[in-house]
Amino acid sequence: QGVLGDSAFLEYFIQIILEESQDVMFLSNRDLLKSLWLSYCGRNQAEVHDTLANGKMVKVDLFTKSFVPEEHEFLYNEDEDSLIKAIDGMRVFGAVDRVPKTQLDSIAVTIGKRKLKIPPEAYEDLFDPNLCPAGFFQKPVSAYPSLDGDYLYVYINGGESSSTYFAKLIFDKKGFIKKIVAEYEDLI
Repeated sequence: QGVLGDSAFLEYFIQIILEESQDVMFLSNRDLLKSLWLSYCGRNQAEVHDTLANGKMVKVDLFTKSFVPEEHEFLYNEDEDSLIKAIDGMRVFGAVDRVPKTQLDSIAVTIGKRKLKIPPEAYEDLFDPNLCPAGFFQKPVSAYPSLDGDYLYVYINGGESSSTYFAKLIFDKKGFIKKIVAEYEDLI
């Protein structure tokens, strides 16, 4: 669809999904970016390990754990008691219409010798992430440096059917900046 990709989705994304207008600076066509190497992908862990254009090594580790429903508090939508509105007071991604099986346990990002600061809020609401290639719609974790090299983008796809989501975690050289998430209704 060209350099900008699907222009209709891009406009929708800018107007509906972005929380702040200046976040448009984080939108990019991944076809123009260097994909970092997914060096390991297992049931509960994925690792991206590569070299950036500036010569520094980058390592991104994602770990999942089993989701234990009894350890969490659920809030359901009033009009649909089968649809989950929140888990532990957090909005949910990947678990709207069912109890999740897994959740992200931690994310670690190291650039050069610096380990970035990543608060749990960056990932704790992303349930049933797809770490490894598993099917047509289930894309693996991926990471890309921005064109100018100032940012690192980590993409996480997750959920199933109507609970599908696509998350972009944005980091600079100090740590986590923000998360942008598109859900099933946005993606269709």
